[in-house]
Amino acid sequence: MSLEVDKGTTEEIFKYIDRKFEKIPNVGHLEVWLQRLTIKINPEKEYAEQLCRKVADDTSKIWNIDWLNENIISVFTQNSIIDRQKLNEMPQIIEPKEIKIFNDNY
Repeated sequence: MSLEVDKGTTEEIFKYIDRKFEKIPNVGHLEVWLQRLTIKINPEKEYAEQLCRKVADDTSKIWNIDWLNENIISVFTQNSIIDRQKLNEMPQIIEPKEIKIFNDNY
């Protein structure tokens, strides 16, 4: 038995979630998780959260770096913090180990 759901059903569920949260302020952390859920189905989906924009577009700025010296700015602008290969290899279904925050060994 597969845990995968057909794309149409999944997109409908995500639309419902979007409508629920679009009027709630400060949902940046939620958008990061929603992007993780949707990136394999709809990588072009746009989110307001800056970190999500960075994943979708390497040229997007997470913070203002204009005050830094030019050499340091070039490091930020010429190197991506997003590993596209990891994104491509990432499974659609989130494994429990990806969201596990506590170690079972006490």
